[in-house]
Amino acid sequence: MILAILRREKRVDDPVLARLTVDMIAMTDIKRYCDEIAVACRPQRIILFGSYAYGKPTEDSDVDVLVVLLIFLMVTTSFKQQPTLRLALPESSQTRKSGASTNEPPFVVNITSNAVIFLDKTPIPFDTLRARLQAEVAKNPQVKLAINADRYAPFYRIVNVMDIARDLKIKSVSAATTAAKDTAKP
Repeated sequence: MILAILRREKRVDDPVLARLTVDMIAMTDIKRYCDEIAVACRPQRIILFGSYAYGKPTEDSDVDVLVVLLIFLMVTTSFKQQPTLRLALPESSQTRKSGASTNEPPFVVNITSNAVIFLDKTPIPFDTLRARLQAEVAKNPQVKLAINADRYAPFYRIVNVMDIARDLKIKSVSAATTAAKDTAKP
């Protein structure tokens, strides 16, 4: 489209390109039209590729421009309803059955497979975890801590969380698991 507009307007300001052929398009014109696209669409990027980008256009060359818009990403991903945090918990035969509850829900620390810490579906920097747990202990000295760690979470991060809990004198620390599949044959 840019090529058609430029050719229709016969804008060839570059004397070197003008000598080659009347149909050649000056880089200044390409830049100007890309600037107009940038103002109108606010894209993430505008990428010139092909023969004009390499500096070897011919009279049959198109102006190849890729306009990267964030809207495409937003539109295609907004239809997918994905949970904010998905952990593959390890299995255990001692897993508490669903419906079993305690008096007070625990303070839950989630650890993903790439060692990111989440509190209530919100990622937090690890170095702020101690202060967050300390605030919970100040509100409730009997706070119960549950660690939901993905089965592929780095063990060092689990130990880090347990160390903080021990330093803060949190007495009840548990690890969330899923029920083990019964592999015994009748």
